[in-house]
Amino acid sequence: MLQAINHPWATRRALAFVGSVLAFGGSMLAAAEPESSLPAPRVAWTTSRLVGSPEPPLPYVFESAYPLEFTGPVSLNRVPHSEHYVVCEQLGRIYAFDGAQTHPTKQLCVDLDESRPPTAGATAEQRIQLLSLTFDPDFESNRWLYVCYITQGGGVEAQTHISRFVLPDRQPLQLDVASERAILKCGGGGHNGCTLAFGNDGYLYISIGDLEVPNPPDPRDTGQDISDLYASILRIDVRPGDGDQPYGIPADNPFVDVAGARAEVYAYGLRNPFRMSFDRPTGDLWVGDVGWEAWEMVYRVRPGGNYGWAIKEGPGNVKNQTPGPTPILPPDIALNHAEAASVTGGMVYRGQRYPDLAGNYVFGDWITRKFWAASFDAERVLDYREIAMGAVKPICFEVDSAGELLILDYGDANQPASIYRLAPNPLASAGGSEFPRLLSESGLFADTAKHLPAAGVFTYTINAPMWADGARAEYLLAIPGEGQAAFYETPQKLFAWFKSSVLLPVGSVLAKTYSLGTQRDPQRLETQIALKDAQGDWQYYTYRWNAAGTDAQLVGAAGEMATVPIAAAADAWRDHSAEVALATETPTTESPTAESPTTETLLWQFGSRTSCRICHTPWTGETIAFIEPQLRNPQAAGDSWRSLLASGVVRHEPLRESAGGHPAECSNLVDPADAEQPLDQRARSYLHTNCGHCHLNGGNSSTTLDISFSKLLADTRTVDQRPMRGDLGIVDAKIIAPGVPAQSILLARLAKSGAGRMPHIGAHRTDPLGTRLIKQWIAQMPIDSGIRTAMDELCAPRQANVSDQRRQRAVEQLLGSYAGAVELSAAIAEGRVPQSAVRPIVALALERPAAIRDLLEPYAAADQRLPRLGPNFDPQLVLQTQGDPQRGRTWFEQGLGTCSSCHRLQGVGRELGPDLAQLSPPRRTRQMLLQSLRQPSLEIDAAYRTRSILDEAGQVHVGRQVRRDDQQVVLVDAQGEQHIIARETIEAEQVLPNSMMPENLLDPLTAQQAADLLAYLSSLP
Repeated sequence: MLQAINHPWATRRALAFVGSVLAFGGSMLAAAEPESSLPAPRVAWTTSRLVGSPEPPLPYVFESAYPLEFTGPVSLNRVPHSEHYVVCEQLGRIYAFDGAQTHPTKQLCVDLDESRPPTAGATAEQRIQLLSLTFDPDFESNRWLYVCYITQGGGVEAQTHISRFVLPDRQPLQLDVASERAILKCGGGGHNGCTLAFGNDGYLYISIGDLEVPNPPDPRDTGQDISDLYASILRIDVRPGDGDQPYGIPADNPFVDVAGARAEVYAYGLRNPFRMSFDRPTGDLWVGDVGWEAWEMVYRVRPGGNYGWAIKEGPGNVKNQTPGPTPILPPDIALNHAEAASVTGGMVYRGQRYPDLAGNYVFGDWITRKFWAASFDAERVLDYREIAMGAVKPICFEVDSAGELLILDYGDANQPASIYRLAPNPLASAGGSEFPRLLSESGLFADTAKHLPAAGVFTYTINAPMWADGARAEYLLAIPGEGQAAFYETPQKLFAWFKSSVLLPVGSVLAKTYSLGTQRDPQRLETQIALKDAQGDWQYYTYRWNAAGTDAQLVGAAGEMATVPIAAAADAWRDHSAEVALATETPTTESPTAESPTTETLLWQFGSRTSCRICHTPWTGETIAFIEPQLRNPQAAGDSWRSLLASGVVRHEPLRESAGGHPAECSNLVDPADAEQPLDQRARSYLHTNCGHCHLNGGNSSTTLDISFSKLLADTRTVDQRPMRGDLGIVDAKIIAPGVPAQSILLARLAKSGAGRMPHIGAHRTDPLGTRLIKQWIAQMPIDSGIRTAMDELCAPRQANVSDQRRQRAVEQLLGSYAGAVELSAAIAEGRVPQSAVRPIVALALERPAAIRDLLEPYAAADQRLPRLGPNFDPQLVLQTQGDPQRGRTWFEQGLGTCSSCHRLQGVGRELGPDLAQLSPPRRTRQMLLQSLRQPSLEIDAAYRTRSILDEAGQVHVGRQVRRDDQQVVLVDAQGEQHIIARETIEAEQVLPNSMMPENLLDPLTAQQAADLLAYLSSLP
């Protein structure tokens, strides 16, 4: 529904209501047990004091500017020199209203989706989706306005249109559809990002994105390509001139004289430039560029500016590719995804109402609904600060006749789209609220020192905890009163990127306490709290425990670092087995002894208010670990899922339909340290927990892989994929190289320290268990997943009910590739293939090309083995056999007899020896050819004699001479490599009596194969 907006929201959430209703993450599950619709009675949590915020209120809130409602609005524009406004809705409607009225009403100007004729060539219904609108500088006299819209469907490719229309000067305002004049057309699709705006120079500026979906990044490689119109800001002259051209090119456009460039391009390297505006007093052009997976950018655009996409994503790196013709410029403002997630470009404030904002660039974020004001001088942005946050989701900014800002809100299920203004926050001067500065004041604990939860606060465990330098985590859930956490199953066809959702009431708290040491004597370090505030947004706070372990102090907004001494009994980071042993008070060989006390210290990071948002995002789901796959553990007698359901604090409500589609073994995460669980599940659980919050669609990484547990491995974009962030010096590196851990960047990043270590958030030390686990997992992977499936079916026992047809297909698949034949040969050698199947498999293999046939022939029965010529064979065996030239050509091209290793013939082979097509006619007789193949040294052409040269360094060079002059001799050896020897360094030289062509090349062949080769060679014209 939102695709044509080309805002990331369009591809990251399928329905707008999800943002305010669901906090999501993980994989979809059906309830395994029947659940009562009436929850069991439970004690209500009534002691919460986690209200308000420890920070001073922001200076501004939002107030309604015009009490009007819209559906999917995308742009707001004031009609020049009037109090009238027009609003474009995405689905083709344009409304107008009179802002001077106390209670204005909206009037429909046009519905382009209904009234505009379909694009030429459309064979079915076609839809129009609006993006942007602007008025001509001379609108009062010519009544022209310009609209950007997309046509989709109808059997033709999506197309972006920039058109001019007439808006007659009469009330109510009605757009004249018949007046449309096409100005510019180009491709449509993904990130259009389009804004239309006239500069102070009278030229029309058009922003347009890379036209693609988020992953992979910039697949067209258009970002740095100025030979097209995409990922750019265009500058054109739409004023009428000579001829019928719809627009002209300004003579001072930066790439007018660059060969191969589109002269319309004014700036480039922009991913999705969503909303731009001119600052009229200065003429500066500001644009908000929606980032990919790590950054959101704001640029003050320079002529010819290169803004990096897709080499760069703001300050981050994305792809290695050739840059455009101008240097890459840094962003004026870069917001990481802990601050913003989908920037909407704003405007420079030139109003009078708010002096503190005067001359500041004000902009917002579509997803986090934060707003900032940036101060700047002629060269750079000096500073930016957050000024407001609320329910308004900015899709567009405009100013009224007094220069005061208007904000068009896209709306959601809880708040219809409308138009807002900034207003002073009446609480701004009150300072921070009485937010608890001590954990004991939070109302979560009956006894804080003993970590004893208050009445109505529940403990839970998760299946796959995150590695945190060996620290152990304890989890709490607190929901005010009798509220419940509602888990929903979501139809996969609507929500492809997440599989289950959970809704928690306002005031809910999820808490996690990290400890070192033993369960009996824990050394508590930190308690993290996620609080769903009064606006329904998640806020994150960190408390640092005191040395006595009696209470914890609220950490400042910026977070802090501390060096934590690790007692001998707490040195569990070295090995998970040590951690488990310490937790159960059972000594292991890894445990330190009294005679060898540890002196280790641990660098511990207490997160800032925003650092938590690096992982807790709308795409990963705010409740990363509080998801069904983490809570459900069918193997446990009393898993958290069943306990929470029984308590009534959790309920499970399937929505519409079940998605299913995932293998049964992928229904829940498992403990990576539990050796009783399947290796694949353990590894995938570990990667999901430690890597999946960033490495997924929309996550805070700048790579295209998605390691989410719910993804099939083939869909994670990891297997046999080249790394995007460097190869760490590994030859032929892959993210995952199946069967070859040493070539797998995934393992290398987990195992290493220093720059490039993963995960780089949440821990400072390498996890030994994780490293071992992932190495073992990669090592056991077949090179080809199809081969694994085929081998499973072929080697399955009879009671597994695999049909003979399936086994036959498996054999055909394995014999269809060299890698499959290798696996099949090894399986026969290991006795895994039923003995009754070996003979028919070998019979099939003997009919395949030599490379595959030779792998299976060792297992052939005596009557199956090929009658090969062997050494000193009788030539008449070959000469008396009728050869097939066509079959001989196949043998030659497949390398049988290794002829093509040295000789070239009809485009096949190498040129070490003479081209076989150039042989003189006498050599073409079968007898002569056979003799040359058997005894190549009997007669050697002078040009192909082998030479041996000894140089003054004592090195011997052997090969065929290909060039000789007064300065040097050039030889080509049997591997085809050249040796250049200076004449003055030659100590000795001789011509060898033997040919470089080895003897007995025909010995491994059958008489029929040799006859076929001779027939082919002798048949050449």
